[in-house]
Amino acid sequence: MRRNKPMIDEPKMENAYLSWPNTGLVSARNKTKGVNVVDLFLDDVIGSQFGGVSPKQFNEQISAAGEVDRINLYINSPGGSVFDGIAMYNTLRGAKAEVVVEVTGLAASAASVVMLAGDVRRMAESSFLMIHDPWDMTMGSAEVHRIKSDRLSMYAAKIASIYERHTDLTADQAQEMMSMDKGDGTWFDSEEAIELGFVGEVTEPTKMAAHVTDFVGYFGSRNSVSARTKKIDKRLDFMTRHSLKSR
Repeated sequence: MRRNKPMIDEPKMENAYLSWPNTGLVSARNKTKGVNVVDLFLDDVIGSQFGGVSPKQFNEQISAAGEVDRINLYINSPGGSVFDGIAMYNTLRGAKAEVVVEVTGLAASAASVVMLAGDVRRMAESSFLMIHDPWDMTMGSAEVHRIKSDRLSMYAAKIASIYERHTDLTADQAQEMMSMDKGDGTWFDSEEAIELGFVGEVTEPTKMAAHVTDFVGYFGSRNSVSARTKKIDKRLDFMTRHSLKSR
């Protein structure tokens, strides 16, 4: 069930920051009045093969915080590895602590899956969300390409089932949005994300130290936000043609 407010009141915190070398993962351990909270900042690509954050590093940061009552995860990520994103999602879903997720800039691709692990999900007013079909590269015979194509379809179906579980979309609706523009997918601003049930609240900019990562070139020019937001008419047409499932 999606909630707009955390079960634990926001405490006034004393921070102890931990940084993982050479990654975009930073955490802050907070404790006040017996309430333990860990803040995680996912400000990088997902997956060590892309030079980003691995599930191992992600899990180690959570473990290093010890017993906590709440995990606050702030996301500004272009995504990356499907499998690593799903692993992070499952880690958060299995956590005993309440999980509060906020998108501060971008939650794209695999990062959109990680975002959905939150018991409470928020997006900053000026942030963006993107979902798309999984990508991969193959070399080999026609049979090799056919096998990879079947696997990509399987990955897409699994991701769509996660979207269905946590949003107001059916799996079929999610897959149609993922497959738009030959698999490049669909971009949403914060208001569109809340309408479709990806998040429960749109927030004002968070007052904290800036965590900025340059994602230019990761998606390529045709996937830039300015280019993708030009597809609003096409997206709205889809939304009018498909009634959203009731909760």
